[in-house]
Amino acid sequence: MTDIQSLFFYLSVYGISIVEFSMYKQKDRVTAGFGVLISMLILAIVAGIRYNVGTDYGAYYYTFDHLKDYSYRWIITDNRHFNQERGFLLISKFFAGIVGAKGTFGVFALFIVGVFLLTLFKQYKNMELTLIYALFLFEQFTGSFNILRQAVASVIVFWGLKYVFEGKFLKYIVVLIVASSIHMTAFLAVPIYFMWNHKRKDDMRIAWKVGIYSIAILVVISWRTLLQILNESLGGFFINKYSVYLIGNETQNRSFYLKLLLGVLFLCLEKFYRSYDKRYSLFINMYLLGVILEFTGFYSTYIKRIGEYYGGYTGIVLLGSLPLVLTRNMNKTIVRILIYLYEIALFVVVSFIMKQGGYFPYQIR
Repeated sequence: MTDIQSLFFYLSVYGISIVEFSMYKQKDRVTAGFGVLISMLILAIVAGIRYNVGTDYGAYYYTFDHLKDYSYRWIITDNRHFNQERGFLLISKFFAGIVGAKGTFGVFALFIVGVFLLTLFKQYKNMELTLIYALFLFEQFTGSFNILRQAVASVIVFWGLKYVFEGKFLKYIVVLIVASSIHMTAFLAVPIYFMWNHKRKDDMRIAWKVGIYSIAILVVISWRTLLQILNESLGGFFINKYSVYLIGNETQNRSFYLKLLLGVLFLCLEKFYRSYDKRYSLFINMYLLGVILEFTGFYSTYIKRIGEYYGGYTGIVLLGSLPLVLTRNMNKTIVRILIYLYEIALFVVVSFIMKQGGYFPYQIR
């Protein structure tokens, strides 16, 4: 496909998926379930049949294609050939042996979408689900074409937020252990648990909030020194597995400014968000912490990605919920249309025009 054809393809596929998903509102459960299932399968197929789409495609394809030649025991004990987490490798080995390397992309896509939708329906069913789903497609799903492991780990952490709200620390830690078996950075989501007042089931107190933000800023300022200390304490394990996190690379990091503006908007509207659901306070705090971590993108895109655990899914939930909190002064439909146009414009500018992510052209082979 040409770039223009690819753009039309993405917009058409995502549009169809959104329409099918919106059928969840149907009273007939069979019709509703069928629509949601079709929306998921469409995305799994798009992720599975692609060829060389996404800057990390080649590395993942190589892993999936070669894992079938090795035993499970060898994968567990080997420390040299595959520089990836054991959980991810074992799951990849299993599915690559059944559906092949390309099919494994589709399986992971189906998992990401499935866990995300399960989380929405079980935990946030009173929110603007169709709009949030659309934002998910353009941001999180498309992003999974590159940072696949972290995309899987991030959606697991997002699902695990239920234990943060319920005050079940051990269960939340188990969730992070599972997520860390896919991408080790998931353990850095531990602080999220302490960003919610479990006694009052409400936002954390101001003093606690100042402390957490101060620590986050300190980490951003001295991230390289902290990683070197961590590496030394682990006997060089970190540098062997995640050396790119220590090296760093300078980038323009334009996304920081956009996310900063959104963070200010969400903070200004916090009163309205809270009037609808107090859990939005945690989402706003997580998003702002993600913005702080996003600043490291000027020095290291790898450290910047850690902010996905904080601001990735909470960002789309907050943005997608704007029609709920602005209805006193604006029509819901107008707000929804503006958000759809914003998201499509952002996708066109960043992915299509600026060529970030390597999503264009979409190819099949």
